[in-house]
Amino acid sequence: MHVLLSVNELRKLFKILQCPLAYFKWKSKHSVSLLFICCIICFHLQNWSSSGLLEKMKKLSERRKLEDLTIGPVLTVTTEAMIEHMNNLLKIRGSKVLFGGEPLANHSIPKIYGAMKPTAVFVPLEEILKSGNFELVTKEIFGPFQVIDPRCNYVTIMKIIQ
Repeated sequence: MHVLLSVNELRKLFKILQCPLAYFKWKSKHSVSLLFICCIICFHLQNWSSSGLLEKMKKLSERRKLEDLTIGPVLTVTTEAMIEHMNNLLKIRGSKVLFGGEPLANHSIPKIYGAMKPTAVFVPLEEILKSGNFELVTKEIFGPFQVIDPRCNYVTIMKIIQ
């Protein structure tokens, strides 16, 4: 299912995402799932760069495990498909894995499902906008997988949504 948003709706959404960093940290402190389930792309605003948000996201994602059900199988995409998607993203110039990027170990999840550690891949915004890359970067994986650019600013994001 795809949801189309108007420019005004995207602007409203962006205003919500422009919330103060303290509120954002508070909202996501118990689980990084807020960021992984709801996001395909996380624009990490430049003024948040010194906040330690990415480190906090990494730390929270590393706490997730099958034993306490803070991570589970992805029902719509296999592990192999997620790894293939990650590898395709890593072919984009300047991209790199920020955290995760590996299958879950020691599990009994059937191969028809996905079993991957929460993963964040950095892709430079200027590369996202190039022909062919945008479709790849915005591919929806309903699981613990997202693309992040930690160097975004309001002007750049507004160019994307216009």
